[in-house]
Parts: sequence; C-alpha cells; structure tokens
Amino acid sequence: MNNKNWAKLCRDCDFIDNRNVLVGDIDVIFSRHKPKGYRLIDFEMFTNCLNEIADRIVG
Repeated sequence: MNNKNWAKLCRDCDFIDNRNVLVGDIDVIFSRHKPKGYRLIDFEMFTNCLNEIADRIVG
C-alpha cells in the first residue's frame, strides 16, 4: 500500500476527526512505519499503522 492509498482509506473510514487524528498525522503515521527508502508498506506495517490510529481514537 502506498501513502496515497493509505490517506484515502483513512478519509473513507472517517479516521480523521480533527481532534485526535489530524490530516497531517496520517502522513506521519505512514512514514513512521514505512522503512526508509521504500514507498510501500506490507500487511504487518499496515496493521501497525491501524493500531496507532486506534490508540489515538480510543485514547
């Protein structure tokens, strides 16, 4: 999955609530779990990104 698809998924699933998760946070979360020099994340990295979003939403 690339950053564009990740951002679209987050918008479509209403993860961005402008309180706990901001638009800029989406890119930061993706970059934090993506290896340096790569453009794509695999399934394990994807689940790590989702877990970080869930932690922010739930509190």
